Amino acid sequence: MTTGKQRREARTKVLIRARLRAGGPDHDACVMDASSHGMLVTCARPPARGEYVELRIAGDSYVGHVEWAGERRFGLTLYDPIDVTRLASGDYAPRPRARAMPVLASVAPVHAHRPDEDAERARQWGRRIEFGFVAGASMAASLLVAQIVADQLQVFQTVTTAIATGNAHAH
Repeated sequence: MTTGKQRREARTKVLIRARLRAGGPDHDACVMDASSHGMLVTCARPPARGEYVELRIAGDSYVGHVEWAGERRFGLTLYDPIDVTRLASGDYAPRPRARAMPVLASVAPVHAHRPDEDAERARQWGRRIEFGFVAGASMAASLLVAQIVADQLQVFQTVTTAIATGNAHAH
């Protein structure tokens, strides 16, 4: 799955067990491929897009944010670049950090929405739009009916006046 962005570099296929921490209890994950800036990770409950997560591989920690999430897998953009050759060979240590590591407990997810929340929000907007359309169509129909009734009353008034005038002349 791609997000429309061009990949910066080729991915290296790997199969590495990991522990995932993403706003709840740790659970098992598996790194399927990696580049120096990202990983494809599979797990039973992928974190939401935009969420910050930590992957622990053999005691080493890799932090990043979720670029995209699908069913049982997600794309992770790493906070610090890694040496993929070392990772693939089993030497898991990340490169030394050039900047401070975020504290995961205090980092709020960025645009983290669950798909069911997004779907409910879309349904609510759909209902509002449908209501607006039905209300507008009802007003237009009411105005049309009022105009037709007014025209018919005008004709009725004209006929009634003509009959009354004609009856007055007959006497």
